[in-house]
Amino acid sequence: MAAAPPRRDGTRPGNGHRATLARSVRLLSAFRREQSEPEYFYELMARDTVAQLGSYADLAGATVVDVGTGSGFFARALADAGARCTGIDHDLSELTAHALDVPNTLVGSALALPFRTGSVDVCFSSNVLEHVPDPWRMADEMVRVTRPGGTVFLSFTNWLSPWGGHETSPWHYLGGDRAARRYERRNGFPPKNRFGSGLHPVSVSSALRWARGNDQATVLDALPRYHPRWAEAVVRVPGLREVATWNLVLVLRKNTPLNDHPTLEKQDPPREQDALRQHGRSGKRATRGKHATPREQVPLGEQDALGEQDAPGKPDALRQHDGSGKRATLGRHAPLNEQVVLGESDALRQGEGVGGLGGVENHGVLGGPGS
Repeated sequence: MAAAPPRRDGTRPGNGHRATLARSVRLLSAFRREQSEPEYFYELMARDTVAQLGSYADLAGATVVDVGTGSGFFARALADAGARCTGIDHDLSELTAHALDVPNTLVGSALALPFRTGSVDVCFSSNVLEHVPDPWRMADEMVRVTRPGGTVFLSFTNWLSPWGGHETSPWHYLGGDRAARRYERRNGFPPKNRFGSGLHPVSVSSALRWARGNDQATVLDALPRYHPRWAEAVVRVPGLREVATWNLVLVLRKNTPLNDHPTLEKQDPPREQDALRQHGRSGKRATRGKHATPREQVPLGEQDALGEQDAPGKPDALRQHDGSGKRATLGRHAPLNEQVVLGESDALRQGEGVGGLGGVENHGVLGGPGS
């Protein structure tokens, strides 16, 4: 179900998150304290982002994966909101950088998440996409592990934003390599997020193209993360959005396959509909096609036997039981003593069907990538 529309004050019904101008000023001002007071900066960002995520998903009791969890600030905020959170990061030093006590953390790759397909309620990632060499493979992995009806929340800093070069900004506008060399000359050591290895250029347009072209999920929102709600229109303006968005949030809902939908059934071809409405004496639904046992398969050339009017010369040939009480069977798959000869009566309309529902295996969350 799509998220409720925002109110005029920038909030969404049932959630305390307010995308106001005052909030934007507070968040953007906090960037000046990221290096000197990282705990203050990341705790502020985590609280705000989890409140924003709560606009789209009920986090109480939800199973959440935090992709690129780093030191665990976001994972801890998710747990405080009632979620059962597992964090994953490829860098062990990042997991221990701030000595936070965050349980359920794993070392692993965002490009091959070690979780079963469709196993989590929410897949979350904040400011990680621009740090992986194949960003849309990571995004596809996030969609894969999310259950049908679940939420994918993906945010990243786009390359042409004022902070696109991270600590080398704003000199990244002159080129990523040039900005990195300048940073090293001034500081005596290379930047942590070096262009081409730990930092990659990702655009807003490529993100929107991926999201809209993904047939496994539906886009709920694409908005600038730190802006007031009334400023989200910048995302719809090519060119301007690459600079003015600053940080893009994509929110997607994983689609429910048609054959898993609780209220929809796949329509059978017209000639098979009558056949699938017939019940035998056993009360089970008659079965056709590849799921039927060989005795029950009916060749396509004899579809008139399945509830439609018989052709001239075949009166009541396929609407009766044989004398044994077994369902009469047509075709080469039937034993000789059970084949129906034209002129015998009413073979299949009252025949005993064979059917049943197979069990559903309940998988856990952890599993190999692509499972």
